[in-house]
Amino acid sequence: EHRWGASGLASWRLAHGIDTRRPVLARSDATRAVSTELALSADSMEPVLFIVRAALGQLVDALVHDARAAAAIAITLTLDDGRGAVVNAPAHTITREVRPARPMARVAPLFERCRALLDQWKLPAPVCAVTVTVTATAPMSAEQGDLLAASWRDPGAADAAFERLRASLGAQSVVRPVARDEHRPEKAGAWAELHEVLRETPAAGTETATARLLETPERIDVEVAHRTPRTLWWRGKRVVITRAVGPERLSGDWWKDPFARDYWRCESEELARDMLLYRDAVGWHLQGWYD
Repeated sequence: EHRWGASGLASWRLAHGIDTRRPVLARSDATRAVSTELALSADSMEPVLFIVRAALGQLVDALVHDARAAAAIAITLTLDDGRGAVVNAPAHTITREVRPARPMARVAPLFERCRALLDQWKLPAPVCAVTVTVTATAPMSAEQGDLLAASWRDPGAADAAFERLRASLGAQSVVRPVARDEHRPEKAGAWAELHEVLRETPAAGTETATARLLETPERIDVEVAHRTPRTLWWRGKRVVITRAVGPERLSGDWWKDPFARDYWRCESEELARDMLLYRDAVGWHLQGWYD
């Protein structure tokens, strides 16, 4: 102990299997980020896009090596607006973050998401540096495809297609229907951006017929027998109702937009569909039909 000191004694103990340290998993806390300075300050996003794509390539390679996927990407732009000319003054930076619908480790869909963000970014000053950082990660998905299953599709390819649509048509071009807690059929559903809602599969037994509603319910004339609709005239055509189910009274919203309607679901062999009719104080209306 006197000859080799504390380090020598610790080495001797380790050589004999004496280790009081608790076993832990190796973990890297290094920040995953790539920074690049532009040779000349840029007034447009074109040079920034090239830098972001190259940075994503490096970051994705590192993520794949660690079996991780990116859950959030932050883009920081350093602006050349003269603030850095002051001694010890920090550079003027702006940071914005994008989050894909699901964690992924593929350059193409991540870049499309970043490009959609940059296309909407108004530059207050020229850009002199770009930093791309992976701010959140998740374990990489272990989903694999089946060569013999023709119905299997790569979810990453779908995400890339959605991002291309957002980039070309706008950030709100990819939407999905969501249910709303409303009694009126026209307000029982709405459209929400795909990345704002969870992609969950409906539970078994919850499938219902799809209702296709007209943008504005159309006035119709209806023949009634024994308080049940039997024939209707719609757009100049006479339609015979073979079966009518109803009425179902819906009313409410007295505090903002009161309504009171008697709904009927009517079958017609001529149109080969179930129609949704209602009657209110104004008269009969055709609101849509079911597939």
